[in-house]
Amino acid sequence: MVNYVYQPQTLGDQLAIYIKPFLPPTHHLKKMNLVMIYHHDILIGINVYQPLKVLPNLKTGLIRQLSTGQIDTLNQHFLKQNLAYVLPAFHSGFTIGEITAIEAHPDADALWICQVNLGQESIQVVTNSSKVKANHRVVVALPGALLSDGQVIEEGLIMKEKSQGMFCSQKTLGIFPETQVGVFILPENAQIGKDFYGQ
Repeated sequence: MVNYVYQPQTLGDQLAIYIKPFLPPTHHLKKMNLVMIYHHDILIGINVYQPLKVLPNLKTGLIRQLSTGQIDTLNQHFLKQNLAYVLPAFHSGFTIGEITAIEAHPDADALWICQVNLGQESIQVVTNSSKVKANHRVVVALPGALLSDGQVIEEGLIMKEKSQGMFCSQKTLGIFPETQVGVFILPENAQIGKDFYGQ
């Protein structure tokens, strides 16, 4: 998953593209208005300076939507600079899922283990929310998703149980004013597997 951030007031006039945010940078190379950031020989990020010259309609903040045309434009720009990297189709990392089963965590009274259908796959999420039930549709931040506080979601173990994402609240999703406390429960007709932000 690739994340995009454009915050000119705090980061300067650059679009930061995070390709492998878990790897620390070791060096960078500059070419025209691009800065390629590497972990040894692995490309982990790209900064595009003055990105509005490439993408005039780019919004500021954490980018939750980029059209196929915008991704194509970025890839064409990279090609012109002889950068041999192709951005994948955009996905925000926040996917609508349906909880298909839930059980108490065997080693923790306040945790629950949920099986979640994402359409093309099923994953397991450990949560501390007693609000969620089977058949609830929720938004899952998948591994690699970038939260508004800069945290990147990682797959890991919670009390020895695998957790492959995080259930989101309205605050996490940037919905204000909030109408629900805790995990955001979606309508029953919310489309399973769809990018929450509309891709």
